[in-house]
Amino acid sequence: MTTNSIPSWKASGDWFDVCKCKIPCACEFAQEPTYGDCEGVLAYHIRSGNYGKISLDELNAIGLGSFEGNIWAGATKINLGFFFDERADKEQRGGSPPSVEGCTVSGPITATGDGGNL
Repeated sequence: MTTNSIPSWKASGDWFDVCKCKIPCACEFAQEPTYGDCEGVLAYHIRSGNYGKISLDELNAIGLGSFEGNIWAGATKINLGFFFDERADKEQRGGSPPSVEGCTVSGPITATGDGGNL
């Protein structure tokens, strides 16, 4: 896929992540992971978003990812799979971020927390 064929996309909402790095995670500060590689889980509640003309509003998603090296240095490839909640239709499940190579599947995901935040 060329950059000319990637639809514009945006997502905003609530986000939580956890990985195997020491706290605080070095990746959050554009540094190499604590142990040289990273394995983590990312949880999202998309309050508003789109992938091209496809709405992603009010969907929940879980990402499972891993990579070696500094993801911010530009030469590292991330392995990432997304799980969208069962409310996502086929078109929404196919709208993964353009830099991600992986898979998408769907199932029940519930986002709860203080005041509706994760």
